[in-house]
Amino acid sequence: MKDAELSVDNILGEAWSYEAGRRLLPYDAFKWWGRRPALFIQALLLDAQGYPPGKLKWYARQRLSHKASKVLKKLTVCDPMCGGGTTCIEALLLGAEKVLCTDIDPSSILVVNATLKIMSRECEDILRGIREALASTLRKTRELWCLDEFCYVHTFLTRECDEGTCVVPRWLGTYLRKSRALKFAITESGEIEAVENVGIDEKVEIPRKNLVEIGKGVYAYASEIYRIRSGGGVERKFVSLVKDVKVAEHLAESLKKSRNLLGATCTQIPELKETRRLRKAGVNCWEEIFTPRQLLTLKVFLEEAASINPDSLNVAAAIVGTSIRTLSLLAFYYQPYGKMNPGLVVKSYWLPKYPTELNPLAGDLNNMKTIGRGTLLTYIKKLGKTCETYKGQKLEMDSIEVKPGNAFEFDYGNCDVVLLDPPYPGKIDYSSMTSIYSIPMSLVGREAKANQYNVGEGVIDVHDMNKYVDQLSKLLEKIVMELKNQGKTYVLISEDDNGRRVVEALKEHLMKLNLGLNIQEKGPFIGESPGKLGRSKTRRIVLLKIEKI
Repeated sequence: MKDAELSVDNILGEAWSYEAGRRLLPYDAFKWWGRRPALFIQALLLDAQGYPPGKLKWYARQRLSHKASKVLKKLTVCDPMCGGGTTCIEALLLGAEKVLCTDIDPSSILVVNATLKIMSRECEDILRGIREALASTLRKTRELWCLDEFCYVHTFLTRECDEGTCVVPRWLGTYLRKSRALKFAITESGEIEAVENVGIDEKVEIPRKNLVEIGKGVYAYASEIYRIRSGGGVERKFVSLVKDVKVAEHLAESLKKSRNLLGATCTQIPELKETRRLRKAGVNCWEEIFTPRQLLTLKVFLEEAASINPDSLNVAAAIVGTSIRTLSLLAFYYQPYGKMNPGLVVKSYWLPKYPTELNPLAGDLNNMKTIGRGTLLTYIKKLGKTCETYKGQKLEMDSIEVKPGNAFEFDYGNCDVVLLDPPYPGKIDYSSMTSIYSIPMSLVGREAKANQYNVGEGVIDVHDMNKYVDQLSKLLEKIVMELKNQGKTYVLISEDDNGRRVVEALKEHLMKLNLGLNIQEKGPFIGESPGKLGRSKTRRIVLLKIEKI
C-alpha cells in the first residue's frame, strides 16, 4: 500500500490486527478489559488534527516502533471515561498540549497512573524499589514456599470431592529429558509415574483423607518443586502429596501459619453480573480466591513496596491486580503446554474445577529468570521493558491530568478533542472485572482515592435502554455545547441492535439542537485488541464524529 493511499479509515479498519498477537507497549503490562487498539485511537487523534493521508503511514510506523511523534502540540485532548488510559497515553505520545482524563472507576485511575509512572523518566527508581520489595518479600516468606533446597512452583488442586474421594486429572505435566518428552501422571494410589500416553481428559480418584485441605472444598494432591543449581541451572520435579509426607506436612503447616498471620478478614465480593459464578459457588470474600500463603505473600510484597518507596505503591498494586489472573484459584495448569492458563481471559469470573496454586515468588531473582508463567517477576520484567523503551523519550508528563470524576461534571470548555467511549448497553459489566484492582489496596488497608468520590448521577445505566439513551444524549449535548469552536467529538458505540438504536437516537437529538453540527457515522470497525490471549469475541463498533463548526 502506498503512503498516499493510507487514510484514517484504513487505519481504523486494520488497527486491531497489529495487536492480535501481542499488545503494543505499554499496554501488555496491566490487564484491562475491552482496551482499544493503540493505532485506532491514534488515528482519531490525527484525524482531529487534520493530517493528510500521505503522512499517516509514517505516524503509524512510529507508533509500531514505540516512538513518540509529538505532533499535537496545539490540541487539548479530553477523555471523561478514560478506562485503561489508551486515549490518555496515545495523546501523550503524539505530544498533545494538554491531556485531561477522568473516570468514576477507582481501578481506572490506579492503572492509568501506574502506567504513566513506568513510562516516565523516574521509572528506573520506581522499578528499583519494586525489585527490592520482591527480594525482601522472598526473604520474609521463604519458609512458606521452600523446604530445604527446594521451593514450590505449582501445587495442583481439585474442587471435585465428595465425602470420601476426590477426582483429579491424571496428567501432571511433561519434561524434556535427553531430547525425549516424558509425561508424568499420578495413579489412584498416589504414585507418580512416567508414561508414554496420557490425555488431558483422564481422571483418577484418590481418597480425600490422603490429600491436604487448602480451603473450603479445595484439596491439594501434588506439587511441582524446583531448585537452582550452583551452576545456574534449574532442576524441577513432581512430588505426590499422598506419598511424600514431608512435603505434605510442610504444605499444611505453611497454610496454617499463613492463616494465623493473616487473621480473619473478608472483603465482600459485590453482587454484580460478572461475579455471579463466584457467589453461586459459595465464594463471598475476595480473600477466598487465593490460598492463604498466596494472599500473605502478596500482602507482604505490597507492604514492602510502600515502605521502600511510597510512590511505587500504585505500580505494585497494579502488578498484583494483574497477576491475580495467575496467582489465584481462578487459574489452572494446562498440561499440553506445561504452563499456567490465566483466569479472566473471558470477561467473567469463573472457578475452574481443578485450579493450581502458583508460587508468586518462583524464579531466579539474581538472574531475573522466571520459573512458571505469571509470577510477580513475570510482570516486573514486562514493566522493565516498558521503562527501557520510554524513559529516554522525554515525554511531557506534566501535560497530563488524571483524576477521579464523572463525565457529567467534566468541564469541556478547554477541550479541542473529546473521545467518548461509554459502557455499552447490555454488555460486559466492566466494573465487575476491574474490581480485582481494589483487592491489593484493601490488603494494605488503603482505598484508591477515587473510592472517596461521590459519583451521584454520573453512572450510565447500561441495563435500561431508555435511560441509557437519555443519559448519553444529555451528556453529548453538554459536550458539544461547551466544546471549543471547531472542536471535534468522537463517540464509540457497539455495532449491534442496541448500538444502532443509540446511534440513531444520538443523531436525532443532536440535530434538534440546531448548532450547525457536522455529524458523520463511520464503521463498523473491530474496536477491541484481543492481545496474546485473545480468544474472546472481538467487538465491532461504529463511530460518530461530531464537528462543531
